[in-house]
Amino acid sequence: MRLVFIEWLDSFGCSSQWEDIAVPAPAPLFCRSVGWLLHDTDQCKVVVPHLTFPTQEHMKQQGCGDMTIPTRAILRIVDLPVPSESASAIAEGITKDGQPIPFGVAFLGKDSLSEKERIRAQILEDRARK
Repeated sequence: MRLVFIEWLDSFGCSSQWEDIAVPAPAPLFCRSVGWLLHDTDQCKVVVPHLTFPTQEHMKQQGCGDMTIPTRAILRIVDLPVPSESASAIAEGITKDGQPIPFGVAFLGKDSLSEKERIRAQILEDRARK
């Protein structure tokens, strides 16, 4: 599954009352969406920003906030980096080496391991001062 940033055009309007029909500069609405690409065909793309990553066998993966975008309305799609820690490790709050992950650090990405360590040290140092 790909994590993507999508720029696309949508229709605009749908007035609920009588209005002047002289529109000064009609134009489609420019939109941006970020999420997991669950469906990818020549007809449409489905992006979901919120997914669960179950940590127990009996749980099913769920998603929320899905958006179906006609493929012909898409201006561009950019693949985004996915965090390096496994979903189960993030859910459990531990790294591969068994160390706790400070809040927010798990989402820095796979190329930021030294940055994670720097932030972890800063958090531990801040805690020691209190």
